[in-house]
Amino acid sequence: MSGLVDRSDLQLLRVAAFLAVVVLLLALVPFALGLGGVDIRGTADAPDGGTLVVLSATGDAPADEGTSLGTVELDVAAGTHTEPVDLDRVTVFWVANRTYRVTAPDATGGNGTFAIDGDSVLENGERAHLQFDLGSDDIDGAEEFGERLAAGESVRIVVLTGTESIERELTVPDPIGDAPVSL
Repeated sequence: MSGLVDRSDLQLLRVAAFLAVVVLLLALVPFALGLGGVDIRGTADAPDGGTLVVLSATGDAPADEGTSLGTVELDVAAGTHTEPVDLDRVTVFWVANRTYRVTAPDATGGNGTFAIDGDSVLENGERAHLQFDLGSDDIDGAEEFGERLAAGESVRIVVLTGTESIERELTVPDPIGDAPVSL
């Protein structure tokens, strides 16, 4: 009986072939439907995650020899498939040793202002930089607020667009090293 296939072996081969077809279909169907390589989950850090997305944060240490950060810059983008975002209407709450309300340059009622590097109205994936001046008057067009950030210090930012809020924790590396640094 060396050349004969047992009935249980035949069933096992059928199951293995069925599983191979299912795996193949799961791999190919998304590409056939145009969804291959597309993340449809919509995470907060993906460009289509919301109205406004914080892509990155960096800090710099002008006039301080690298012992603390005097400026912070948020790289932001308008989410895809959203209405335009007017950065002049954005409010940022900066939560450190106390809470500061930071607004765009032409807005009123804040403890300071942020500068906008780029267009103030962002559409479909366009980017801009929100620049914050921490107590040392290092950025033209931004009214300083608060205190410089020391090595190891953390702050929480809450960005309000009018339709959503985005929260992010920023931590200064310890030691700071060569600025600018990623937060």
